[in-house]
Amino acid sequence: MNLNLRVHDVPIVLLHSPLVGPFTWRLVAEYIRKMGTEVFIPTLRNHDNSCCYWKDHAWSVSEALQTIPPHSSIVLVGHSGAGSLLPSVRDRLDHKVIGYIFVDAIIPRHNCSRLDQFSTPAEAEAFRSAASDGKLPVWKEEHVLDFILDPTTRRQFVHELAPMPLAVYEEKIPVPAYWPDAPCAFLHFSFSDTYLPFRKEAEENGWLTASVPGRHFHMLEGPETVGNTLLDLMERLLDQQ
Repeated sequence: MNLNLRVHDVPIVLLHSPLVGPFTWRLVAEYIRKMGTEVFIPTLRNHDNSCCYWKDHAWSVSEALQTIPPHSSIVLVGHSGAGSLLPSVRDRLDHKVIGYIFVDAIIPRHNCSRLDQFSTPAEAEAFRSAASDGKLPVWKEEHVLDFILDPTTRRQFVHELAPMPLAVYEEKIPVPAYWPDAPCAFLHFSFSDTYLPFRKEAEENGWLTASVPGRHFHMLEGPETVGNTLLDLMERLLDQQ
């Protein structure tokens, strides 16, 4: 048990899915800051015609954390498609990642694309066929009515969405041989069946797991519940150091 390092000593880095934007985490970040823990929400940026979008995203995180002194301890958190990025992000940081938390997220597999990890080939093909001219469609408010109920929150969420290359979900993402190099945890939103197989995989890996009632973007509907659960998982990860 690490008696010297506690939650309030360790910045938490919240990564949004490439499909959406940083507002996804803003309400949770505000709550966690009130609880006394430093929070960063990097914006994942795509460079036009990039050969490796995952590299763009990893560098986006690295740039956003430049104010944190090198070799400082941090915890990385990834939601949804950002789960695939956590090893790549770790590989480009000078900081000491002491824990990883997957929030209703994909668990990385070496040289797998996000589409490779869809539940069925039919789901992957439906996602692929929605693209036009190599870009995925942008959600409008009517597309997210069922999982973001508050109209103001829904409007802010949709406002920052932009077309995304389908290649972001088709590209193979490597996982360094040393990963995971720190304890991992998985937070599942229990109304989200899509990510239940990843929660089961986390349990099989012997990771810490937690579940809260909610849909896939529950951080926008229950930021205090999600924030408290993340802080609890961080505390338990630190105890494993």
